[in-house]
Amino acid sequence: MTDVLAAALGYINFGYSIIPIRPGSKKPSEAWKNTGATNSRSEATERWSGSFSTHGIGIVTGPDSGCFVLDIDGTQGAETLAQLEHEHGTLPETVEQATGNGRHLFFAYPAEVKVGNSASKIGPGVDVRGKGGQVCAPPTVHPDTGALYDWLDGHAPDERPLAAAPDWLIDLCTRSRGQSTSTEANVR
Repeated sequence: MTDVLAAALGYINFGYSIIPIRPGSKKPSEAWKNTGATNSRSEATERWSGSFSTHGIGIVTGPDSGCFVLDIDGTQGAETLAQLEHEHGTLPETVEQATGNGRHLFFAYPAEVKVGNSASKIGPGVDVRGKGGQVCAPPTVHPDTGALYDWLDGHAPDERPLAAAPDWLIDLCTRSRGQSTSTEANVR
């Protein structure tokens, strides 16, 4: 519990809104879209010291946390990202984590457009988590692989700032916005 609580408080210090993630799942424990997300240290302490002491942590994506996430799933996602970078240019170094099935690249949420959620709309194996979405964060355990979500060396939130996404990525993310409205597409 102490590690999870310490991580939760750390995420709040970085400006992220967080939610409890059900054990053995990537899904939130409560109706977080309306009332469940918190960026309060006292609420987080109460939650992860009490009824959510065995739960993981989710970072709410979008304006509330100031970030959106590119979710790269497996070999297919890595190949798609390599192709996108070949066509458009290399993505900047940013906050990044291993997910147990790929990786998450965190980018600063743009002020001028809405980045929503999509599943494989910008390419096979590449999902977007923006306004209304969430991603699991360390020390949550990936339910399918049993691996811990883990910040990559030199890429944790306390080691580097969120990079601004290049225009080409924002364009791809906003063109795919709204095409996936299921709750399942919003959770990673």
